[in-house]
Amino acid sequence: MSTDNNFSAVLEAFENENAYSLFVPSLKREVKFKPLNIGHQKKLIKATIDNPVFQTRFIIAIYDILVENCCEDFKKLNLNIIDFNSILLQYRKNVHGDEITITNEGKEYKGTVSESIEKINALEPIIEQDIVEGNICIVIKTPSLYDQYRIEKELRDGKLNDEQIINGATNVSSSIGDAFIGEVSKYIKDLVLLKEERVSAGYSGLAFTNKHKLIEQLPSTLIKKALPIISAFTAKLNEALTITGSTVENESKQVAITVDAGLFPVE
Repeated sequence: MSTDNNFSAVLEAFENENAYSLFVPSLKREVKFKPLNIGHQKKLIKATIDNPVFQTRFIIAIYDILVENCCEDFKKLNLNIIDFNSILLQYRKNVHGDEITITNEGKEYKGTVSESIEKINALEPIIEQDIVEGNICIVIKTPSLYDQYRIEKELRDGKLNDEQIINGATNVSSSIGDAFIGEVSKYIKDLVLLKEERVSAGYSGLAFTNKHKLIEQLPSTLIKKALPIISAFTAKLNEALTITGSTVENESKQVAITVDAGLFPVE
């Protein structure tokens, strides 16, 4: 066996022995994940230059890292976006400690990641729910982490280079419109025609380009019924990501943790 192979085996053993046991809310149990390595940090550094609306590079990079680092078959776990936020904050706590500094209106506030983790782990997901208008039904549920990854991989990966992102080469109105359709599409599990029997449109198996075309043809009154449920869940998730921060002058304020590549700074 070569020296390289020996060293790789030692590194792999180190990763397995030092794996983090992270609680996964949807599974109600812990799952082991290997520590971040320099290669992962490199991916996350690249993801700091990102589309500000979609966070495409970060979502793709962190998904690939989680797949690689999970000590179980990650894809079979079928995790959702509640799990995603909880796992990342637990990772952050293990890598950089519990304290986090958040800049808000020019001031630095210190708080704890644990405060947010506790609230995220207590969130209730959207259980499959029918939204009906006439004979058309959409089934909504909490988005899966895989769908969040797929939409960025299929629709936006590689569309903008670093210079275009830095110079803001994005059509704001178009991006906001795409973000709206994209967000709705992640919450829809299926489209169904209500006849004598339920007839599925096979929504889950479609590419996101085709999913979006279908959604754009749906009655606005149908989507309008789903939006309050989606908005209420999003508001609860955002609240769970909000913690009490304090300045050095002991000024307290509610500040939001941003889940992006900045969670894992190079120190």
